[in-house]
Amino acid sequence: GGVGKTTTAINVAACLAGQGKRVLLVDLDEQSNLTFALGVSATLPNHIGAFLLATAAQARKWAVQEVGPNLALIPSSDRLDEYVPRLFAKTNYATLLSRRLADLPNGEYDYVVLDCPPNIVDGMTYGAFIAADGYVVPTEPEPFAVRGVKRIIERADK
Repeated sequence: GGVGKTTTAINVAACLAGQGKRVLLVDLDEQSNLTFALGVSATLPNHIGAFLLATAAQARKWAVQEVGPNLALIPSSDRLDEYVPRLFAKTNYATLLSRRLADLPNGEYDYVVLDCPPNIVDGMTYGAFIAADGYVVPTEPEPFAVRGVKRIIERADK
């Protein structure tokens, strides 16, 4: 935590959007820092938990919010923890994020940037590893952080 994951996600997305690419940011962290930074309320009912539980048509209609030119957001919520039991009860929970993102219209976004929680054992982080084509791990240049990055790489490669 606190090493720049959200700041990196925002800046990468902004650079891509500035190049004319359509970017979807997804806030997977119940701390909702990405959501807050983009000026969206973390108390609205349309957030990542609802997106994952909704049907494909419902999710696209009300979970994705435009937040700037070429930039959209699926916000998080301060109440995301209330959705976790229902999310874990879903069959194939680990692939739920991948499947829901695949339900979005083909070609609507050039890039999807996932802002993960600070905990690698979090179900959202695990789902992000499965959904992602690649990942960036901001870290401090110190021994404990390097050890943590090794664990993340091992986890992501599984």
